[in-house]
Amino acid sequence: MKTIDVPRLVGDWEGMYVRSNIELQNSLAVLPAGTVFKVISTGVVKDLKSKPCNCCGVAVRISFRCARAAFKIHFDFVALDSEGW
Repeated sequence: MKTIDVPRLVGDWEGMYVRSNIELQNSLAVLPAGTVFKVISTGVVKDLKSKPCNCCGVAVRISFRCARAAFKIHFDFVALDSEGW
C-alpha cells in the first residue's frame, strides 16, 4: 500500500482508506497498528470500518473523535494495491 497526500477538506475523506499508526480498541476488539480502515463518515467524529479479518471475516467499526491535525498524526492515507479492499 502506498501512502498518499491527505485531502485538504475533511469532507473529502469519506470513502478513502487509512492505515493506523497506533493500536485502537473499542468494546469488542483491539486492533493493532497497521490496520487498514475505510472512512465511513467525517466531521468531528470520524467513523472507520476495518478491513475484514482474513480468518473469520469480522470487520470492526470504530468512532474516532479528534481534530484534523490529530487524525493525521494517528493515521496515514493509503491507496490500495491491486488486491483491493
